[in-house]
Parts: sequence; structure tokens; C-alpha cells
Amino acid sequence: MSEDLINIILGLPGRALLDFVKTNKTSFASLVFLYAALMIYSKYILNYYLPGQLQKVIANELVLLKDSGVEETVLVEKIYASWVARVEQFPWYIVMPGKNEYWVQRPQASYTDVRLLPYERAKKKKMPKEIIHQKVEFYQKERKGVMI
Repeated sequence: MSEDLINIILGLPGRALLDFVKTNKTSFASLVFLYAALMIYSKYILNYYLPGQLQKVIANELVLLKDSGVEETVLVEKIYASWVARVEQFPWYIVMPGKNEYWVQRPQASYTDVRLLPYERAKKKKMPKEIIHQKVEFYQKERKGVMI
């Protein structure tokens, strides 16, 4: 009775897949482990590596443009343009989670705009332009001698 019910629910393709998994347990477990490791690695890149690289780009550009005398909006646009150029230069192994975290994709300049799973949406992250704007604002106030 249970065999008939399983055959009805799974069907012939489902039964073949289930038999394949049963006979190749180590291969299947290895594939699942590699997939999970890749997804964890991409989450690490998204949460730690990309924000760190953005902070480095901001610091480098502020040092280069510190006495240029350009206004704040132009400075933000220049720093964002150099961030976009930096993201395009990342090597192939720098990946971030794709749509709904099913697979990985190349990083984007607006990496915080990725659609994550529901439990991750509670953490609202700032867009790179907002982060750059805050840093530039803080830097300009610091240069003028006005501390927050």
C-alpha cells in the first residue's frame, strides 16, 4: 500500500531520482556541501568584503580629492564612479548571492539592493551612494573644524 502511494506521489521520475540519491549518497552529500559552502562564502562577501572595499575606495578618493575644492555632490559622484569602476575589476571568484539567494552572481555597484530572503530583509542596509554621502559630509565638517 505504501509503495503504491509513494509511486503515485513521486511518479516514475521522482522514484528514479530518489533511487539515484540513495545509491550515490556521498556524491549527493558532496554536491550539497559545495553548494552550501558557496552560498555561505557569497554571504560573507556581501556582508564583509564589499563594505570593506567600499570604505577603502572612499578613503583613497578622499585623500586624492581632499584639496580639490569641488562641491559635495560632485565629490560624491566622483567617488561613486570610482566605486563602480572598482566593482567591475573584481576577479571572478568574488561573488554575492543572486535573486532570492538561490545562486550566486557577480557583484554590483549597488550591492545592498539585492533581494534577500525574508529573515534578512529586517536589516535595512544603506545604499553605497548614501554611505559615500555620509562619509563626505563628515569629512568636510572635520576639515572645517566642526566636529559632530
